[in-house]
Parts: sequence; structure tokens; C-alpha cells
Amino acid sequence: MRSIEILATIMTIVGFFLLSEKVFVVGFTISLFSNVLWLVWGADQKAWGIVTVNACLALSSINGIW
Repeated sequence: MRSIEILATIMTIVGFFLLSEKVFVVGFTISLFSNVLWLVWGADQKAWGIVTVNACLALSSINGIW
């Protein structure tokens, strides 16, 4: 689980960096995958606040891709 947490953190940073550089589709896609990783990690750790926030952020990323 530690590797999922580290990968999710890195993907979140890269995704938001790309969004700040106006590379929208790639940034939102990477951000979406990081949200999925956070959902997996949060469910495993029973961190329901993280799960809820990242579910909402994933919906936002899906909206940003389309």
C-alpha cells in the first residue's frame, strides 16, 4: 500500500503541474488516475474522508476531460 500512496502523490503533483501549464487533457487524465489510486488507498486504510474527496475530484477530472 505504501507504493500506491507514493505513486498517487507523484501523479497528483504531475497532473496539477500539467494543468497549470494548460495541458488540460493529459493533466486531467493523470489527475483522474491519481484519484483512482487515492480511492484504492483510502478504502484499504478505511480513510472515508479521502475516499469521498477523491470521488468528487475524479468526477471533476472526468468533466475536465470532456
